Amino acid sequence: MFTRRFPLGLVALLSISCAGCFEQKVSVSVNADRSGKVHVWRHSTKALSELELLGAEESELAALSRQSLVTELVCWEGVSAWVHERSEVRDGRVELEADGYFEDVNLLARKEPCVGEHRFRMRESGNEIVLEWTFHPSKEWNKGDLSHCRAAAGALEGFEIQGEISMPGMLLSSEGATPSTDRKATWTCVSGSAIEREISDLEARVRGGDLTSEEAARRLHESYSQRKATLRCRMSDRGAAGGELEAERDAARKAFEGSSLKRELEDRRRAPPPVDDDAATSDR
Repeated sequence: MFTRRFPLGLVALLSISCAGCFEQKVSVSVNADRSGKVHVWRHSTKALSELELLGAEESELAALSRQSLVTELVCWEGVSAWVHERSEVRDGRVELEADGYFEDVNLLARKEPCVGEHRFRMRESGNEIVLEWTFHPSKEWNKGDLSHCRAAAGALEGFEIQGEISMPGMLLSSEGATPSTDRKATWTCVSGSAIEREISDLEARVRGGDLTSEEAARRLHESYSQRKATLRCRMSDRGAAGGELEAERDAARKAFEGSSLKRELEDRRRAPPPVDDDAATSDR
């Protein structure tokens, strides 16, 4: 699971802080054969929901929340089927969720412009299974001096990316993550409160003469150049549970194959990609 609250990049927030934030949770369950399931859940704040809904009439809310769902799911790669999707507007907030099934966690990824990329890597080491979940923030996160970062932090109040991973065997170790059960662990990839504390600590060191403002900004950027959690578990047999999971995955693929959601995702992917301002600037 990861919980996320923020609209775009760390410094990009300076220009779009009025967009508000959203909270997102994603649960990733991995099987011994590298297949698995991902559950996506997102709630937009009222501020962001107002922008998403654009003053729509009551009769238009369902269609617009559905567009938000498609926008979220199209960020994912490596998912072979999405099912059990839900999108609605409740108390002025856009809410959405869906279950996705993947064949190989090493191909699973989530990419969002100005936010960053989540990648997973699973491998065998002797009679152990090792899974790495890495978040590579957008290059926008590594721009700006310390004062810019302080201004951006103000727009990150409540923002959090929190991960939860379910492994196929008994956990042996977890680096960067905290075990919650014998097979699950959670980790805080990034949080607005942690960024706020780090900036405050760096500002105090600048005032005390331990660091220059440039050195402090560089340390903050280095801290968020990459975030990672690494889990190890015992090798386990698939057994009957593996067969049940395979049947569940096959049923999901069949349901997704003829669904309107599949057509909507295909249409969105065929649409022209958004303009990359950085690329456009470099081409001039």
